[in-house]
Amino acid sequence: MRIGWDFSQVPATRDGTFFYLLRCLQAVSAHPGPHEHKLYATDAFLAAADGGPAGFAIESTGPGGGHGLQLARERFFLANGKRIRRENDILLALWNPPFAYNGPVIAIVLDAIPFLNPRAVGGFKALTQSWIRIRGARRAAAWLCMTETTARTLAESCGFDATRLFVAGCPFPPVRKNPGAVLPEGVRQPFAFYCAARSERKNHARLVRAWRKAFPANECQLVLAGRTIGKLSRDTKETVADGIRAGAVRDLGEVDDATRDALYGACEFAVYPSLYEGFGMPVLEAVAAGKGVLVHRGSACEEVGGGAVLACDCTDEDALALGLKTLATDGFLRNRLAQARAAVLDRFSEQAVAAQILRAAESAKELP
Repeated sequence: MRIGWDFSQVPATRDGTFFYLLRCLQAVSAHPGPHEHKLYATDAFLAAADGGPAGFAIESTGPGGGHGLQLARERFFLANGKRIRRENDILLALWNPPFAYNGPVIAIVLDAIPFLNPRAVGGFKALTQSWIRIRGARRAAAWLCMTETTARTLAESCGFDATRLFVAGCPFPPVRKNPGAVLPEGVRQPFAFYCAARSERKNHARLVRAWRKAFPANECQLVLAGRTIGKLSRDTKETVADGIRAGAVRDLGEVDDATRDALYGACEFAVYPSLYEGFGMPVLEAVAAGKGVLVHRGSACEEVGGGAVLACDCTDEDALALGLKTLATDGFLRNRLAQARAAVLDRFSEQAVAAQILRAAESAKELP
């Protein structure tokens, strides 16, 4: 089977989306089977991905720097769409198929937020991009989701055809250990680690308030890492700032990969109380590092973490505080979560995820 991968509108920013897509490409490239793969991506993406995965045919769609990726993508497919249709049995594309392409496409849908609440994604530019994704994604022959949670939401709340929804997770990240790594200044043991971009749905304000209830004497520190996305409410800004002044919170901002890995390795446990995710990559990163994780009950993060996470209602500060205290003090619980780690990692191994993606491609090709 000949499978094309249209990443021509994917920015070269090395964020969660970038690494999810790259890990999927690496997984299918290592999967044995009679499949041929071709990647269509910009020079900028290919440079950030070290040239692309082994075993893939590669075609550049242009430089890809700066703005206008969507328009550049449409021009590329307007000029080359018929040839690409002949080259591939099916095309996988992030979010929405190219409008200038009429072949069968599986749209990779990362989460349901744009369909449920387009304004949650940010300002005018982000809203316009969300509108394109919403209208465009519905044109696909099928959709590939990262979790059953997202697939169920798209079917039940957004009216997608459930028979055309497929699920494949993300291969878990390599576990990198650096015994000589030095923790950033101001981080003190014991601590819990929350690695997440700063936005309202990530629930930082409730987390900090719950943390101070759970550890009033600052007997355990909360360490935050991540860039800020969009505008934060005054409540979030002031609550985090108060936690920092009180010595309960250490905010590192955006950190490099080595620092992040060192923090996962040294923390007592990880937290990820985000209220909505399409997958929750940091949950898998924490589990891969051997740490228990606290997550929001009923979210994709609980699905991803399985038996290796503790779930509670993270909209309830008292319940969140109790969950934090329990995870910090209950060694039996942490051992139980650790025992479930192997099953989670097996479910998200390269082989398992690649098989799910390829089965989706084969099934979608047969859809009318």
